[in-house]
Amino acid sequence: MKPLSLIGIWTPRAYDRLAKSYDFFDGLSPASDMAKEKIVEALAKEVGTGSILDIACGTGTLLYKAYSKGFETYGNALSQGMLDQTQNKVPGVTLTKGSFTDLPYPNNHFDAVVATNAISAVGFDVKKILGEMVRVCKPGGSIWLAEFGYLQEENWRTRIMTRVSILIGDCPYDFENIFREMGYAPDIERLAMGGMYQLIHVCK
Repeated sequence: MKPLSLIGIWTPRAYDRLAKSYDFFDGLSPASDMAKEKIVEALAKEVGTGSILDIACGTGTLLYKAYSKGFETYGNALSQGMLDQTQNKVPGVTLTKGSFTDLPYPNNHFDAVVATNAISAVGFDVKKILGEMVRVCKPGGSIWLAEFGYLQEENWRTRIMTRVSILIGDCPYDFENIFREMGYAPDIERLAMGGMYQLIHVCK
């Protein structure tokens, strides 16, 4: 049974309204920016320059960091407002409007596929989203997530954070076991929120 949220899943229309002020609110979470920096730095060492797709790319903050390192940048989102902000921020970015459960790209297309603060929403079919990320990633490519992950060793603090997060639309998922069921062994670094905000890396 999926948990209920007072707000529910964030809609493209909600993100359209939030787009121009999104960077301000995103900047209130240092862990989010740290995760983006870690992903781009790791990819720069791992694959040098190449193609990177950010699903549900927000306003393009990660893609701008990747562009600054010489990456060929691609973004996908359902919110036109967010895509407009990304277009203004990232020179030469290629954008598509569409769902991350059915990415509009061919198989084995990108050197890296990333998602940050994008798929830990109440009611999402996370396994399907991760399957799409794997599908469009090249063999030998890299998949990175910075998301709200499930902890086996819950305590009173993380239980409270989980309940509050669910109320505002986020839900912790067991990304480690989901990836293992898909045949991949993820590396996981716990960044914040008592270990619930996690950096997850998988090589295809």
